Amino acid sequence: MKDTLDNIKPDKKSRPWLDYVDYVNGLVIEGITIAIDSSMQFMADQLNIKSNQVNMWSPIFEIKVDLEDGDLAFIPSIESNERENGIRDIVNSIVNDFISIAI
Repeated sequence: MKDTLDNIKPDKKSRPWLDYVDYVNGLVIEGITIAIDSSMQFMADQLNIKSNQVNMWSPIFEIKVDLEDGDLAFIPSIESNERENGIRDIVNSIVNDFISIAI
């Protein structure tokens, strides 16, 4: 945008220039939205057991279930935990990475 502005030196308040800026902003927003949506869909497919079976993908998470003192324990934890290495922590981190595309 700066190069275009420097080269053609339009009136920054003119309707054609403002329309052009809106058009370019729309393209950028659309691209970011498509990138985030595609990434989220890919992760959803990776987490779906049927997609894994059909595509013969290896699972992205391996969770061990133990019986500790009569209770089930998941390793790693399914919930968030203090060390931030639970499945929820990992998924949240991945989603935050997708969203950071916009930054």
